[in-house]
Amino acid sequence: MKRLLVAAMLLLSGVVAAQADTTNWTAAHPPQSDSQLHAAARYCDLQIGDPLGVPTSAEYKKCMRSQGWIYRSMARDGNWVNRRGMDCHPILNGGGSECDSVW
Repeated sequence: MKRLLVAAMLLLSGVVAAQADTTNWTAAHPPQSDSQLHAAARYCDLQIGDPLGVPTSAEYKKCMRSQGWIYRSMARDGNWVNRRGMDCHPILNGGGSECDSVW
């Protein structure tokens, strides 16, 4: 029983750590398109590292600012990526989950 409890705690801690988030950016000099935002994010991901699952660092914000984007906010959306790379979200008021392939 103790092993089962430890295994469940480890599994849940992995899910919590892998939660997705939504970061909101505003163009410093509008109009800017979504494709320009994604290009800037890819550039900063390569320079700084992908910030998924952790608060957006000052270094990442500075990189995005250099690309013409101003950080506004970050919100957790309750979704996560499972160990198979599938995007998951809770259903049944947290009593279950549903996962979709991102491929």
